[in-house]
Amino acid sequence: MDHRPSPIHPSSFSNAAAQAHNNIHRATRTNALPSLLYTYQRTLLVVILLAYAPLSLMAHPVIDSPDLAPTPLPPGVHTSVHTLVRRSYVVTNVSGVLHVIDPHSNTIITQRKGTDGSGKGFDAAAIIWIAFALAVGIPMAFAGVWGLKAHKLNIGRGRKFSVRPTTGVGVGLAVALVGWAALINSLSPYPISDAVIAIIILCFFAVPFVLGCSSIGRIPGIACIGIIGGFALGMRIVILRPNLLVQGNLGSNWAIISIVGLAGLVPVLFHQSQRWGLLFGCSSIGSFLLALGLDLILKKQDGMSRGLRYLFDRNGAHYLDIVVGGYNPPRLTQIILSVSIALIFVFAAAQNYIFKQDFLSGSRLHSDVVDSLSTTKSLRYPRTKPMFLRLDDEWDERPSSGIPIGAVVRTPVDAEKPPRSKLSYF
Repeated sequence: MDHRPSPIHPSSFSNAAAQAHNNIHRATRTNALPSLLYTYQRTLLVVILLAYAPLSLMAHPVIDSPDLAPTPLPPGVHTSVHTLVRRSYVVTNVSGVLHVIDPHSNTIITQRKGTDGSGKGFDAAAIIWIAFALAVGIPMAFAGVWGLKAHKLNIGRGRKFSVRPTTGVGVGLAVALVGWAALINSLSPYPISDAVIAIIILCFFAVPFVLGCSSIGRIPGIACIGIIGGFALGMRIVILRPNLLVQGNLGSNWAIISIVGLAGLVPVLFHQSQRWGLLFGCSSIGSFLLALGLDLILKKQDGMSRGLRYLFDRNGAHYLDIVVGGYNPPRLTQIILSVSIALIFVFAAAQNYIFKQDFLSGSRLHSDVVDSLSTTKSLRYPRTKPMFLRLDDEWDERPSSGIPIGAVVRTPVDAEKPPRSKLSYF
């Protein structure tokens, strides 16, 4: 039930009182961000959708493969490739040529390079990813928290639209990540241009980004910032080592990423820790994308790009390239990953220092307006305390018959030093 005060017509009371009351209504309607705990249904839906991302990698269940005669592998192939990831594929060597056999049908799976839209060198697909990583990563790292404020966007004819860029980034990245994982694991052996795949993933990002910038995406966006920030940290931890942190067990690596992702989500659910959770999420996402963009420039597709593909891609058509080929990060990539993890806390502290204000717009009520409210006719409100107040409002509970409008006012204070909120960051 919505307990926010409804707008009143200016003719009912004095102009000053009516205007002040409508200001409170607009502020509580457009600026207050409800706690995620009060909208747990939508938050739970987002978490469930993101939780299914790792499951999309398990397209082929682990089964007992038929007994095959052991065949010696070429000298350049790692002899323990069967222990890297437990899959239902069998690698055989026929006349010096490696083949991947599907034991379900005993057919040979056609193999191709698992570029997964990353491109080669500095081709069109690679440039797209570099530009995207830097364009999104720089604002998130240095001003992600600022983007949580509702900014007025003029769309013509005097119409303005409130946008929150950071929540849009959260929703867009969540959908793009899930979409990319599902796409690369379902590609056929027939070649598809990397630029086309990159454009498809950008479309996965663009549409949810627009929705996430609006008021519709506030709650999902906040949840996505937390969980994607945790995922960004967990993925960097996992791909620091050759063949991932826990070698030979993809499920354990994804368990680590999921735990860190959940740890990033929990702080944004509570008022007391919401600010710090969002600072961490924005900084983690920003530093991850900055590291990815820099690594693509310096090491091209052999660094972080290779690690992410090795983590996500278990397409049978890419088995020789991804799984048998393995993942061995260059030393420079490991340095970039380590520095980017440390920069999470630097960016979070910097944003907390620079953007100290609480992101609520609207003019302050003055003592003359308070005096005028006290002489107006009382309006009756339900006794229940509202879900969210403006940060410097005072709510005085009265008997069940209702309370006068004069009770829902701000305490007159020095305009240059507004009081800090004890309720929530938003």
